[in-house]
Amino acid sequence: MKTHLSITRIFTLAMIFAVVASLLPMDRQEAAAARKFPKNPVNKGRTVSWDCLWFGHYPQRADGKGGYKNDPIKWRVLSVKKGKALLLADKNLDVKPYNETYVDQTVTWKASTIRSWLNGYGSRSNRDRKSFTSDNFMDRAFTRAEQRAILRKTVKTPTNFKRPVKKFKTTKDKIFLMSTAEASNPAYGFPKSYGKAKARNAVNTAYTARESTMQRAGDKDIWWLRSFVKGPPLWCYGYLANDDISVDMRVGVRPMLWLDLSSSAWRAAGSKKIVLKGKQVKAK
Repeated sequence: MKTHLSITRIFTLAMIFAVVASLLPMDRQEAAAARKFPKNPVNKGRTVSWDCLWFGHYPQRADGKGGYKNDPIKWRVLSVKKGKALLLADKNLDVKPYNETYVDQTVTWKASTIRSWLNGYGSRSNRDRKSFTSDNFMDRAFTRAEQRAILRKTVKTPTNFKRPVKKFKTTKDKIFLMSTAEASNPAYGFPKSYGKAKARNAVNTAYTARESTMQRAGDKDIWWLRSFVKGPPLWCYGYLANDDISVDMRVGVRPMLWLDLSSSAWRAAGSKKIVLKGKQVKAK
């Protein structure tokens, strides 16, 4: 009888341990492996689709009380390499000048206040000598745990508008804006040309549309590129250009970043497909 009871107790304890173990958090790598990893864009010439992720939060929809809901941020996946994903915000998330004060049009990405605001840099990082350590996109959009999942990368910024792009300036950033080279990369789902392209369109959130310089919520609108030339910084409105704009104008902000996919901070957000007008260049 005692032997039978001992075997029963051992079996019961083993079952309890198995149940408890199943409830314990998985290792980050195992948790990521259990999810469906995003894939590179599918560019078929007349249609293009991107996998999407939810990552971070930012004011977006109106709350009906004069404020805005802190909604999850939706990102398009532009590239997946070795467990890392290049992300582009699906919408214009905010409105900022490329540089807060106007001296001339020659301010570069490295010296701009928008770079400092995106990353939370101090006063030594921009031409205006303004600190953004307490008021910035990074801290508002991401928790400390989420920030650890964002990779600091070497960012190459083209300094010429026309192709081929041969000259670059480099910085190391976690958050950045899109360049002309990236916005015309077929592998990312965009056409090679700088002309009008639905794939490059971005619409405003209600929070972005609060600005008098922007269109209504849900309407497509202008957004900054980080590329610069001898003249104004570049911008995108489906097409790429750098005319009729000043560095201190308030324009839509559509951030980019590299995400460590082994982090548990993101979740899948389905996919986005765009039917294009006219023949587009396929990715090789």
